[in-house]
This record gives sequence, structure tokens and C-alpha cells, in this order.
Amino acid sequence: MKLTLARRLGHEVHVVDGVGAAVKSIRPWRQRKKRLIQGLSFEQLIERIPRDSDVIGISCMFTHAWPMVRELMLPVASEIVG
Repeated sequence: MKLTLARRLGHEVHVVDGVGAAVKSIRPWRQRKKRLIQGLSFEQLIERIPRDSDVIGISCMFTHAWPMVRELMLPVASEIVG
């Protein structure tokens, strides 16, 4: 697994599981009210990303979710990456 390898090479690794951390939180996505978002809000996710991160990876398991992931990536890029 890539995380294990990164740790073995001496890197500090943080994982934020946005769905697992708030599995009971389900709400409509503001862009399309019929689509639901489950888990932490984008703001809560961003708060959990260490500000001194050198690398940030975001996964998207399902193709239909990419617009939501893109919406998350924009504030991550501006607030953390700069």
C-alpha cells in the first residue's frame, strides 16, 4: 500500500476519511439538490488537512461524484496549497 511505503520512507502521513468521520450526516448538494453528500462538510474536511502538507491526495471512487470532488479541490488549492 502506498501509505505504508510512504511511512517506511520516513514521511508523516495523515488520512482524512470524510465519509467515515460523519457517516450519518447526509444532505443535499447545493449544486444539484437531488444529489446527496454524505460525511463531513467541505469546510470540516479542509480544517482536518495539515497546513504544512507537501502532498495532498483526494480520491474519487465513483465517476458521478467527480463534480463534488472538484468543488472540494478548489478551496483546498486556494486555502492550503496557495
